Amino acid sequence: MRLPSPYTFFIDRCIGSGAVPTALASQLATGEQLIIHKDMFKDDEADDRWLSRVGKEQWVVLTKDAAIRRRPMERAALLSTDSAAFIFDDANAVSAKVAAAYVVALPRIRSALRKFETAIIGRVNPAGEVSVMWAASLELKPTKPVRR
Repeated sequence: MRLPSPYTFFIDRCIGSGAVPTALASQLATGEQLIIHKDMFKDDEADDRWLSRVGKEQWVVLTKDAAIRRRPMERAALLSTDSAAFIFDDANAVSAKVAAAYVVALPRIRSALRKFETAIIGRVNPAGEVSVMWAASLELKPTKPVRR
C-alpha cells in the first residue's frame, strides 16, 4: 500500500514548533497539512503510543529522533502501520539547519511516498538528500537513494 495524497506531515516534538513547521508551511502542496506534536499529544507521551496513532492516521513523521529506527518497540509501532517516517541524520543540528534540509528534502520525500510501499523509514541528511532504509516493513540493504 502507498500513502494517499495529499499528505499530512507530523512534526515530532524533537524538531519543535518553530523553524521547521514555519519553513515547511510555505512548501506544502495543495491539500497537504502539517500537524505539530504539541497540538495532539502530551510532551511526555511515550514514543510507541504516539507513533501508533500517527501511523493509524497515515501521517508522515518528520523527526530527528534516530532511536525510532533502532528501538524495537518504536520501530514496531511504526512498521505495523501504513505510515512513514523520515529521520534527520544530525540529532545535534540547530533547528534552522533541520528546517533547511527538510525544505530541500520535501520533493524527494513525496517521491519516496509515491514509489515505496508503506511502512517506510527514511533518512534525510543535512544536504536534504533522502534515502529509504525500510519499505513495505522490510529493511532495505543497501538503502535506496530517492531522486525527485
